[in-house]
Amino acid sequence: MSELTATVPTIDPIPEGLAERAALLGGPEGVLTDEQIATFVTEQLAGTDYEGKSVCLIIPDGTRSVPLPAVLPAIHDALAGRASSVTVLIALGTHAAMSEEAIDKLLGSTERGAKATYPEWTVVNHAWDDPEQISDLGEISEQRIAELTGGLLTDIPMRVQINKLCVESDVNLVVGPVFPHEVVGFSGGNKYFFPGCSVHDVIDISHWVGALITASRIIGTLGITPVRQLVDAASELIDAEKYAFTMDVASGGAELNAIAYGDPQAAWAAMAKISALTHITYVDKPYQRIVALVPEMYDDIWTGAKGFYKSEPVCADGGEVIIYAPHITEVAAMHPGLRDIGYHNIEYFTKQWDRFKDHPWGELAHSTHVTGLGTYDPETGEEKQRVRRSFATSIPQEVCEEYNVTYVDPASLDLEALRNDPDTLVIDHAGEVLFRLAAERDGGEKQDL
Repeated sequence: MSELTATVPTIDPIPEGLAERAALLGGPEGVLTDEQIATFVTEQLAGTDYEGKSVCLIIPDGTRSVPLPAVLPAIHDALAGRASSVTVLIALGTHAAMSEEAIDKLLGSTERGAKATYPEWTVVNHAWDDPEQISDLGEISEQRIAELTGGLLTDIPMRVQINKLCVESDVNLVVGPVFPHEVVGFSGGNKYFFPGCSVHDVIDISHWVGALITASRIIGTLGITPVRQLVDAASELIDAEKYAFTMDVASGGAELNAIAYGDPQAAWAAMAKISALTHITYVDKPYQRIVALVPEMYDDIWTGAKGFYKSEPVCADGGEVIIYAPHITEVAAMHPGLRDIGYHNIEYFTKQWDRFKDHPWGELAHSTHVTGLGTYDPETGEEKQRVRRSFATSIPQEVCEEYNVTYVDPASLDLEALRNDPDTLVIDHAGEVLFRLAAERDGGEKQDL
């Protein structure tokens, strides 16, 4: 069943030699020049057989901070005259499709447009809601799912479906950053296939497994987590060559600390080790109040919630995390079902499973991610949260209340005064750097989640 079991999943360290299988440039310190990046990209692609092959080039959408214009021109030139075709697929997951203007900004082609900047490429959004563009790769059995999840799920198989471009192309080339992630531990690598280019079954099951473990425990966990195992197992069903450029993005999002190339698992492992050093900030004490200043690249709570779960681990018991984003006007246009359930902790759902089991699990998972740890007593109906989460957005108070969230008027917050309060942590550009307590720092050995 899909409730928490007595089994406590463990995380295995990254296998010895996996990260070393990838070519690597850079590290946790210093930034790479455009010339260094272009030379590395050119050399790596020159050493791989792309001649006469169709390529599906998979990139993130605008909710990921990464200087793609520092990498894509070199990839374009290196594949020109070699690949028979290149289709750029934006790995939306279930995010809204990007407009032409937004795509031009993402690709660094605002002056001339994507077609003129990258003449040999076709750029498309992942159409996760169009069955005609999805291929079915079969099913992973319930027994195998039980093994991969450490017994968290024991009675459900997983249907593996993905954008047909990933299946029909000769080569898939993933290009994207690696960050601490609330579902899989660290993003990147095969995660660009699942959930990036997939549909609801893999998305729902993988996110629900992450929710059962809880975002607070899995986020920024370096190693092969149960969700990473699900993602890798699904990716094995893609019968095409697979490569990846993974990147560690420097503070501010405009430069790179490092870039790696190899098969998706190796390139991910190499960069996850670096991201663990650059994108986790350890603090000595928990804070009573955290104000997460969410940037405008997150245009709803579905994406902007990263400001909560990347800071919640350092919020004191009984404290408050405020998502400060006056530009956000809605919770999740692509997921209206969230209004039906609101925001609650994991026990609220698992202890009322018959009531919620037929609701999309990805939405249940998101609900718990934006709530954090807590308890629910089915006898009394009392739900208690470890911390309070509040929205200081342009979402009206009555709507926040419908979602079971505290409303804060953004204009009521004096950010400069809060920065000077020793009990308050104000986080600029929240959503990429994970905050953890220094006492939680570990040596990366196999551990319980």
